[in-house]
Amino acid sequence: MKYFDHDTTASSDDLILALRIAHGGAAVDCYWAILEQIYRDEAPTVIVRNRPETQALCARLATAYETVREYVTTMIEYGLLDAVEDGDGYAEVVSERAMNNIRDYQEMCERNRLNGQKGGRKPKRKPSGNRAGTEREPSGGEKKRKEKKALGSYEKNPNAGAERGADTGEPAPRSAHPCPECGADMRPTATTQAGTRRRYWRCDECGGEAIYG
Repeated sequence: MKYFDHDTTASSDDLILALRIAHGGAAVDCYWAILEQIYRDEAPTVIVRNRPETQALCARLATAYETVREYVTTMIEYGLLDAVEDGDGYAEVVSERAMNNIRDYQEMCERNRLNGQKGGRKPKRKPSGNRAGTEREPSGGEKKRKEKKALGSYEKNPNAGAERGADTGEPAPRSAHPCPECGADMRPTATTQAGTRRRYWRCDECGGEAIYG
């Protein structure tokens, strides 16, 4: 494991405080260094004079083996660690909580590995888009909403698309008002009557104009 949970109240834990009182802050540093080693290797460690793990621990702490062994003895007495005595040292130095966390982590890794072999987890929601060739027909409500939207767009600008119609040969949308002079369709202009919102409409056939609200 590359990291492990560290309680924000660990520094005020009764057993940690007791260890600090007995040997000072160096013993607490030693405790966390041993935990890091257990989590890193995902296995119990050893505190034995000539073992590489113990020598590396003493080097990191810049502390003699005898002092480290004394710290660990107190940790075992206080219940911070469990160990099996081995001559002048300790074999199978372990934290029960650490091993439980390591087992949970290993089980999670195994589940992820098996899920990967099966192609991963199934998506919780269906994709928003349809695959090609599987488009569905719009429902009645969707058709009505589209028709209402198109009608509203035409009412706001009834001559929209007239140029396109002229270019493509399609009939342009009819005006809402016929010319009072010749009866041809009129188109709205951008000019409004002063002081009102009534718009001037112009006939392209005879040039006549009229005002409509």
